[in-house]
Amino acid sequence: MKRSLLSAQNLPDSYGHIDPDMKPFWHLCIVASSFIMLNESSENTLFNVAQVANITQLATENDQLKFDCHVLLHEMVSQEIIHWKLLFTWSPPEGVKVQQMEQLPHCHHCEKPPNTN
Repeated sequence: MKRSLLSAQNLPDSYGHIDPDMKPFWHLCIVASSFIMLNESSENTLFNVAQVANITQLATENDQLKFDCHVLLHEMVSQEIIHWKLLFTWSPPEGVKVQQMEQLPHCHHCEKPPNTN
C-alpha cells in the first residue's frame, strides 16, 4: 500500500488554528525546533516557536518518517522572527533526530514565494 506524503503550510494559521489532523506534525516541529533553541540559546535569548511556515514529508526507504521543515522562531528579547530550515526524522523507537539545521538569511525586502494553489 502506497501512502501519500504529507505537506502543510502555516501551522498555526493567522487565526491561531491548527487542523486536528496536523497537530502531531506541529508537535514534531516543536520538538525538532528545540534542538535549535538548545544550540543557539544564550542568557540573552528566549526562543518560542511562532509558526511552521511549511513542512513536507520526504520519501524514505525505511520505517522512519523524514521531514523538511521551515520554522519561524520568535526571539522574545529582540522581538525578531528568525527563519530556520530543518531536516529531521522520526520513528517511535528512536524519536526525533535532527539531521540538518540552517538559519535562513534575514530579509526585509524578499519576495513572498509564489502562491501554489
